[in-house]
Formats: sequence, C-alpha cells, structure tokens
Amino acid sequence: MTATKHEERTALEKIRKIVANLGNDSYIAKAFEGCFEIAEENIENDWATSYKEIAETSEEKSEALQADIAELRKIISEKDRWIANLKQAASEADRKTLSAEDKDTVMAVLYMKRTETEGAIKEAAKSIVELAENPESEEFRRAVDLHRSNERCLGKYNELISRIERM
Repeated sequence: MTATKHEERTALEKIRKIVANLGNDSYIAKAFEGCFEIAEENIENDWATSYKEIAETSEEKSEALQADIAELRKIISEKDRWIANLKQAASEADRKTLSAEDKDTVMAVLYMKRTETEGAIKEAAKSIVELAENPESEEFRRAVDLHRSNERCLGKYNELISRIERM
C-alpha cells in the first residue's frame, strides 16, 4: 500500500522534529542534513531521489571530469610544446633571413664586386692578348688563370644577385 502525499508530509514532519530534538551536534542530525529538502522535492514532484544517489552520481561525474581535465592538460602540454617549437623555428628563420636593409647592403656589395670583377676580366683578357706571342711564359699562364678565376667569381656573383633578387 502506497502512502498518500499528505501521509508522507506528516511522516516527514514527525521525523524532522525527532531529529531536531537530538540537537545540532547530533550524529543523526548531521547525517540528515539536506535530506529533508530532497524528501520534500520527492513528495512535491513525484519522484524518488536520495542523497546517496545524488552523491554517487556526483562522484561519477567528478571522476569523468577529472579524466577530461587530465586529457585537456595533456593537450595543452602538447600545444605548448608545439608553440615552443614554432617560436624556436621562427627565431632560427629570423636569424637566417636578411632584413630589407641588409639585403640592400649585400646587393650593393655584390654589384660593386661584379663591376670590379668584370674590370679584372677585361684586364686579364688584355694581358692575354698582349702576351699571346709567348703562350708558354709564366706571365701568360698567370693571366689565363686570373681570367678564368675572375670568370668563376663573376658567375658566382651573378648567381647570388639572382637568388637575392628572388627573396
């Protein structure tokens, strides 16, 4: 036989008075803290919830949240490492990258060296022509070597100029 809501309310009031008479420091009063409110809600809303169920559900939710927190900490830690690696890569890239001012300076030096080298090539070619009557002489060989060496340098300067212009 199921009790009516009125009978449940009456029983709850009797229990509440019994517990209140035990005093605030009572072990039973402490155990019933919050339970009377849950009992009232159960009666009014036609459901059956207990403090024990609420505590167990809360504990389960807490454990799930703790697992989520641990996973989020792991993700944050991985992202922090990823960000640190990106910062390090950016710093290395900055060290290896010419500023616009440095690029202009390097280009000016390369143009100057290219012009000097072109002049040295013309001078070496002129010497080769002048010494052509004696191709076995040491001076002729030095002029040829100087011409070839300057030609290689000119090629390197032109290659560097081209690469820097594409930057």
